[in-house]
Amino acid sequence: MDLLEKAYRSLDKMTLFESGGLAPKRQNGCISLLCPRCGQRRAFTYDDPDYRVISCNRLNNCGYKATYLQWISGQEKPRGESFKAALKTLQENGNGFVIDFATSFPAASSKSPEDRFAHLDYTEEYMRLPHFHTEGEAYLKRRKIYGAARRFGVRFASHGEWPHIHNGQKIRQWNPGRIVFPIYDAFGEKILNLYGRTIENGNASGEDWYKVLKHDFLPGAKGPWNMDRAASVKIDSVFITEAIFDALSLVEKNPALADRTISLNGNISRLLIDKLPAKRLFFCLDPDDAGKKLTETLAEYAISKDKICFVLSKEGYGGTGDLNEAWILGRLKFDFKPYGKE
Repeated sequence: MDLLEKAYRSLDKMTLFESGGLAPKRQNGCISLLCPRCGQRRAFTYDDPDYRVISCNRLNNCGYKATYLQWISGQEKPRGESFKAALKTLQENGNGFVIDFATSFPAASSKSPEDRFAHLDYTEEYMRLPHFHTEGEAYLKRRKIYGAARRFGVRFASHGEWPHIHNGQKIRQWNPGRIVFPIYDAFGEKILNLYGRTIENGNASGEDWYKVLKHDFLPGAKGPWNMDRAASVKIDSVFITEAIFDALSLVEKNPALADRTISLNGNISRLLIDKLPAKRLFFCLDPDDAGKKLTETLAEYAISKDKICFVLSKEGYGGTGDLNEAWILGRLKFDFKPYGKE
């Protein structure tokens, strides 16, 4: 275990956040916080020693997201201060660290998340999950993506069966369960992760704690989803969406897109563009400020790599907030404009 890992594991989260003025409150497996940027109680983190990120749910108006140490560095020291200095500040302030700082930090890894977690294989866990779940199937049908989900091998985890384990205990469970999609490696040979989407039962709409638990991955690389198909050199065009349900909506509308559609699943690195041999990229991210900003970031980079980019027009969403909503309401149109002219 390297020094940074020891530092994280010695962290008393409640003490840290209290001393930092974030007024932490434990809530359903999470810790709600005052956002370090906007000051509203819309930030959260998981009450889990392995989770080390603060995020603000006000994605369009704030979007704050930082590791604990990035937050500490920004608050206690000038930005750009090293992790080691930030940790030393915590130790001096009595926040639970007992570390030998004479030990050097190991060099930062240059490997991508996929490379660093390449040894993981969740195939066995995935194969244990059932193909059928009454409430899960009904929910997919309400979202009008049941057929496409079946095509991609969807499975289900009832309450207590979601295989996310920490210290021998199953965590982040949900009643009535989760819809589970496999995240394959680039060759489609091994399942690097499982994505579990809560089956909505209508009782948690708008609750911040529900939004935190809504999407979950097992430890390891997070995606993007369907990259193993879209990264084929035979694919000339790729459609890029934010969420899996959005991607499935495109496939339901046009089954020929099954091998040409990916979901970012929170992966916003420009490096994923380098993994797509396709010359033409069609961006279908949410038409809100955050989605537009991410589209701009990825499209500008793609253009610098000599790719041709298109964006789903405002009319394509039919006045809705995302692809799945447009599909459910019968408003989704394949109306793409060249990037910069939409």
